[in-house]
Amino acid sequence: MKRVTLVSLTVCLILVIVSGTSVSSLADIASETITKAEQHFEKANELLNRKKYKAAVAEFEEVMNISPNSKIAQDAQFWMGQSHFMAGQFDAAQATFAKLIEQYPASAIVPATELMAERVGRAKDIEEKRRAIAEARMRLAALLRDIGNPELTVRRVWAGAADPHFSGAPSPDGKYLSYVAWRTGDLAVHELASGKNRQLTNEGWDKGFAVNSVFSPDSKQVAYYWWSNEKVSGELRIVGLDGSGPRVINLNNETAIRAPLGWTADGKHILASCQTEDKSLQILLVPVGDGSVRVLKDLGKRLPDVPRPLGVCLSPDGRYVAYTFLPSEDSANRDISVLAVDGSRDIPLVKHPADDFVLGWAPDGKRVVFASDRTGSMGIWAIEVADGKPQGTPQLLKPEIGQFRPLGFTENGSYYYGVSSEGSNVYVATYDPQKGNVTGKPVLTVKHYEGSNGAPDWSPDGRYLACVSRRPGVDQVFLIHSVETGEVRELSPDLKDFKVYSHRWSPDGRSLLGAVKTKDGGLLKIDVETGEVTIIVEGPGLFCPNWSADGKAVFYVRRAIKGWRILRRDLTTNEEKELFRPAVGQNGVGAILGLALSPDGKQLAFQDLDAGMLKVLSVVGDQPRELVKFKGKATIAWEPDGSHLLYANRMGKKLWRISAGGGEPQELDLEMPSLNHVRFHPDGRRITFTARAEGKIEVWVMENFLPESTAVK
Repeated sequence: MKRVTLVSLTVCLILVIVSGTSVSSLADIASETITKAEQHFEKANELLNRKKYKAAVAEFEEVMNISPNSKIAQDAQFWMGQSHFMAGQFDAAQATFAKLIEQYPASAIVPATELMAERVGRAKDIEEKRRAIAEARMRLAALLRDIGNPELTVRRVWAGAADPHFSGAPSPDGKYLSYVAWRTGDLAVHELASGKNRQLTNEGWDKGFAVNSVFSPDSKQVAYYWWSNEKVSGELRIVGLDGSGPRVINLNNETAIRAPLGWTADGKHILASCQTEDKSLQILLVPVGDGSVRVLKDLGKRLPDVPRPLGVCLSPDGRYVAYTFLPSEDSANRDISVLAVDGSRDIPLVKHPADDFVLGWAPDGKRVVFASDRTGSMGIWAIEVADGKPQGTPQLLKPEIGQFRPLGFTENGSYYYGVSSEGSNVYVATYDPQKGNVTGKPVLTVKHYEGSNGAPDWSPDGRYLACVSRRPGVDQVFLIHSVETGEVRELSPDLKDFKVYSHRWSPDGRSLLGAVKTKDGGLLKIDVETGEVTIIVEGPGLFCPNWSADGKAVFYVRRAIKGWRILRRDLTTNEEKELFRPAVGQNGVGAILGLALSPDGKQLAFQDLDAGMLKVLSVVGDQPRELVKFKGKATIAWEPDGSHLLYANRMGKKLWRISAGGGEPQELDLEMPSLNHVRFHPDGRRITFTARAEGKIEVWVMENFLPESTAVK
């Protein structure tokens, strides 16, 4: 009776306060609330059936927010626990079920909830036991390995290595390591005996940069890929160990070399990879002199990223190629096959549910060495090979290699690899708009997968910070960091072979606009709840995406041989309009970098790289005005009121501020290595950015780890 009286009084009070509101209108509001809750519940069930557990949890939470304490809210909480359980998040599932039982002890759903809580507990116990067994197996494997080969040695050969990407290889004679001197982008070598470094090229960032180098069999030449600012596809080049005789391997324009992978023993051919027009990946044999390029294998789109280009190596006698591939486009783990160079056969070498990828062919040609996580952690294995065919079962050579970057074998059987605790992180610093300066020490904000995160951007309401997370051997994901709670949600869109390297949050907060780094390129829209991917602009060489203020258009840079351009595309009509095309300077290509739209949506700031100038352009396409001279490659951000801009050299440490109307630039009190992706919080009192995480960059070598072969060649 008391409860009925209280409800009646409450209804009366509402009717008094809300003058003119009828009982029927209140009923309409209640009905509308239930309808909205039901719609979210149906969407959540659909996501759950599609195994989109994180998105389903978000929808169930929305049901509980819209219609709290209702029957549908109880059902939503139950199925939210189920979603956590199916995702393997046992602690979250237990907490959700326990909360449901505590809040609604008399509910008819409690018995089923109690049964589920018991089931989760059993599943958690089983998972913990499995983990303990796996750890015990790894410890046993390590013990057996140490007993079986006490002569194995591992030693550091280059502390403070200059190339955090480990883009080179050891020379066959073991005297040098090739690498990229990223300060200038040039190819260089490190002499292991003396520790001295020497550049082999002297072109620098204005013309491009080197990557993925490999020595010739006599250790006197280096083949490398040169990303040219003058060509969309880059070039395959060769240079002498003393820097002499640099030359380009001339190929037809349709052959877009991706990386040199090795040399034949006679030094007459280079094993390389390329990407075709339809994004298919091919393994090629490229003549160093005259001759035709030969396609050895078309892998289609079944090749993931590996810690060395393609995970492909040539046998010492030049007769076979061991290569890494995905069994299907939907596969998560990799296998290995051996291909005869003459095309006579292609034989599976390592076929296993674990993730396996090639590290190299042993110098005696009797083994293929590969990495595998089949024991629960990544270790080094070998399988004997005779006449291109596997012999026996794989043998564990070294367990628990950890995070490493393969470099390759020398002719004496030593194996070199890189170890790095350095990477990129997302930071937030406070900003005083009155003084126009950074105050306080920057704070490492996104702590999930430290050293692998970058390209942050704030949501329009400032409640979330989205960044890209890239880890070796793992598909690219987005991390959505809650500014209020510090919680991080992982968004895993189906990017297939796309790699998003910069993004912007949409004005309505529902999606991310990303530029894609592939030969075909394009701009993608990624739903921040479901991860659904939509291609909104197709075409190669697209950079620096920006939404218009109303979200109905996008601005971007298109890179092409005929010149770089700033473009606007109307998403309703799909009409593309050119706003600006810079003049090409001496030895330049008219490059444009750092495109950033002003908060009012009326101006675009950018860097004219050839002119060495920051400029501001009206979105209607008038001639831009010059703002400040600037060298290097810029990242640019507008203050929320549009009065000033911040800018920095992406390879430098300093952050600068300048009035949007021009004048003298001001150096800010912030110094961190490789400052990039600077973004303002909507309140104008915080900035986020990417900076390099300081750590160790080292090269190590394993020696005496290859046992005697029992195979008959």
